[in-house]
Amino acid sequence: MGSRFLFAGGTVTDETCSEITDLLIENSRIVERSPGLSASPGTEIIDCSGKYLIPGLVDIHVHFDLESNGFRTADDFVSGTRSAAAGGVTTVVDFIDQDPGRPLRAIVEKAVKDRESVAAVDWSYHLVITAWSNEIRSEFRDLRSEGLAGSVKVFTAYRSRGLMSDDDQVYSILEASGCDDFITMVHAENDALITLFESRELRPEAGIPGLARSRPPLAEEEAVSRVLHFAEYAGGRVHIAHMSTKGAVSQLTEVRSRGVWASGEVTPHHLVLSEDYLNRPDGALYTCCPPLRSDDIRELLWKELRDGCIHIVSTDSCGFAPHAKQANIDVRKIPMGLPGVETLFPLMYTRGVESEGMSLSRLTQILSANPARLLGVFPKKGVLRIGSDADILVFDPHERQRLTAKYLESKVGWSPYEGFLLAKPPESVYLKGQLIAQNGSFTGNRCHGCVLDRGDPVLPN
Repeated sequence: MGSRFLFAGGTVTDETCSEITDLLIENSRIVERSPGLSASPGTEIIDCSGKYLIPGLVDIHVHFDLESNGFRTADDFVSGTRSAAAGGVTTVVDFIDQDPGRPLRAIVEKAVKDRESVAAVDWSYHLVITAWSNEIRSEFRDLRSEGLAGSVKVFTAYRSRGLMSDDDQVYSILEASGCDDFITMVHAENDALITLFESRELRPEAGIPGLARSRPPLAEEEAVSRVLHFAEYAGGRVHIAHMSTKGAVSQLTEVRSRGVWASGEVTPHHLVLSEDYLNRPDGALYTCCPPLRSDDIRELLWKELRDGCIHIVSTDSCGFAPHAKQANIDVRKIPMGLPGVETLFPLMYTRGVESEGMSLSRLTQILSANPARLLGVFPKKGVLRIGSDADILVFDPHERQRLTAKYLESKVGWSPYEGFLLAKPPESVYLKGQLIAQNGSFTGNRCHGCVLDRGDPVLPN
């Protein structure tokens, strides 16, 4: 690919409109956007007639190379980012765990060094904080000022795994986030209630379906309510991960109406799959936290997403191989999570735009623009404007295929959406003007990706 090229005749879509226009790319950025652009000598022309041009997707919640219950995700940072690229996700946000007793800078610099030479797409991270203090806040503030960090992740559950933060820690972090301009991402479930319900519902005879009863909507909704009240009182900036209940979304909408800096995400699996999957012979494959919910709740989530009450769709992609998911009868020993980064766009286009009547502009907003705002990288990412990175999907809306996991770039070996008739993956995927994937296959160089320089977060629409 040359340093100067022209995407001609495509329908460019962003969060506000779709229009047939041309994009001129030079040195990784969009330098002109207008119909009928002429190509100067040496410019490569890419005919996009009849195709959509969509900003590269930004998935703010993925887990690559994660260990859980003695098993590790099948995708590490190499295969995970290649999988993302094949599906049209050009920016991912993974996690870096705090190691109490070690300086944050040392942890971050090592992680960046390990990943910067293997990332197929651009990337950033949330710092998982399990021990907050004034010293940690000062260290984080220094990283924040250099653009090296912009968000932390806290849990109100998983005490037994050493991940849970008590209320005083959660409150203190939220308070700091408002003063220091960073995001607090929260996995919000009530640990004590889950422990109680697990003792009742996860007896051996209950089987896999007991998971849904052990983590009922109440456990999520109580924790979300508590966290949002903390954020309101502390003046914090909070993002609620993987909302899966009507009550959680309603509470988020209510506090936003009072001016609280709060946003929320939903995953494709909570939109598309129901808890009935847990009753299948292979139900262990579909275990995740929060668990899959009823069809009634799924439909309510779709409505709230269309109506703007949910601001981002991210995958929480966490793919364990089938042997890992099915190795234990005891549900508590199953590594939780579903793969999904590679199938995000085909699934959401087919189910969101074609089945649920969502506009393509709204889809672009929740998959690209809003997550870029949350990360503080909009409009460099998330939109196709003059000056934006040339992260571009070329997509034919008329092509269909049945999803078959064996043809995915991911190494997980299965997909929750096996056999679904979906839109085909993007015809071409470009990262900063470099072709990195075609027709669902990674074709680029594994080290195209760079760590993001995070700016001030902007509240998603």
